[in-house]
Amino acid sequence: MAFSRLAATAMFLLILGGCAVRLVSGYDQGTFDSILSAEREVDLFYGELLESPPSERPYSKYASGYLRIETDLRILVTRNQARPLNSES
Repeated sequence: MAFSRLAATAMFLLILGGCAVRLVSGYDQGTFDSILSAEREVDLFYGELLESPPSERPYSKYASGYLRIETDLRILVTRNQARPLNSES
């Protein structure tokens, strides 16, 4: 009786040990590359703004840069919202 109980407990622990629970989505190289690309674009845009005197920074001159960056960031958000198990990150 004690042996069968011990065997059942051991079997249960082996089965339980083989289970895995995923709480977050796996690593996505494409998303990582997109994040680096967006970061580079933001840094470049900010650098261009800093190189211009404040009097030469009207929004109209840089509107396409703002739009491009905003679009890239929205795409990243949408991509990550579509990934399973990614609601927390």
